[in-house]
Amino acid sequence: CFSFMTFYGARIGETALAANAVLLNFLMLVSFALDGIAYASEAKVGQAKGQRSVNNIRLWVKISVFWGMLFGVLYSVFFAVFGSAIIKLLTNVPEVIEAATNYLPWVIVLPMLAMSCFLFDGVFVGLTRAKNMRNSMILSAAIGFFGVFWVFIEWQNNALWLAMSCFMLMRGVTLIIKYLQLKATNQLLD
Repeated sequence: CFSFMTFYGARIGETALAANAVLLNFLMLVSFALDGIAYASEAKVGQAKGQRSVNNIRLWVKISVFWGMLFGVLYSVFFAVFGSAIIKLLTNVPEVIEAATNYLPWVIVLPMLAMSCFLFDGVFVGLTRAKNMRNSMILSAAIGFFGVFWVFIEWQNNALWLAMSCFMLMRGVTLIIKYLQLKATNQLLD
């Protein structure tokens, strides 16, 4: 999905490609914090699974969700307040600044939309349930990214950002649904 953003952004034009490159740096910043929570979650959930403690699995998921939501909101607020200034730190090309600023709202909402996919990646690694992660990724890429992109292709670069947002959101939602199914059917230790 990320490679396709670059590929198709280049087809739209140099300015869109450059603006996307600038804005993808924002997403990299988000991934550092949210992946940190995911790494901690995978270790603690994995430890709890090794101890055969469903209660500890649930506890660590709740703690991780709290911190993930906090960081998601903080990043969104930070990008809303300082996003334009950060763009100007990353480029001095007026056309790129203008284009990146136009697409900045997508980046402002992404931390909140993406929080659950990062977080539950960690949970599912800890639960050693790679198959569920794979299925979530395939479904989310096929429908959430490419499906949405092709439906809204006339939106050009906005279609790419909408597709990325839907992809992240769908990955999180599918993993949350699977986690809740596992919890409801007492399969967290399987």
